[in-house]
Amino acid sequence: MDRLYELSPRAVRLVGPVGSKISQTLKLTTTEKYPLHLVSIRAFRGTYIHCSLKKIAGGKVAVYDINVENTRTEPGRYIDTLYVKTDNKSKPEIDIPVYGYIQPRTDGTQK
Repeated sequence: MDRLYELSPRAVRLVGPVGSKISQTLKLTTTEKYPLHLVSIRAFRGTYIHCSLKKIAGGKVAVYDINVENTRTEPGRYIDTLYVKTDNKSKPEIDIPVYGYIQPRTDGTQK
């Protein structure tokens, strides 16, 4: 079966030391054969992340940037899921896994 969209990378991985800016941008590209437009984005939990959606190209093939930023301020791991709402009846929502690992600082400071 042909795909409705291409997503690269297929999951969010937020890894880095406490106190640093940790973010990742995914690119979602639709196909001409199966029109699909992204309507909104939300996180299941949203406790340790902020997400945003931006259309960067339109037309028969649309391209979107999905930006995810870590907001966790202490070391540890977390998981979440992004839900991207679409206007396509056969695929009304796209689920994207989020994996976070905020590492302790190695320079001896707390933050």
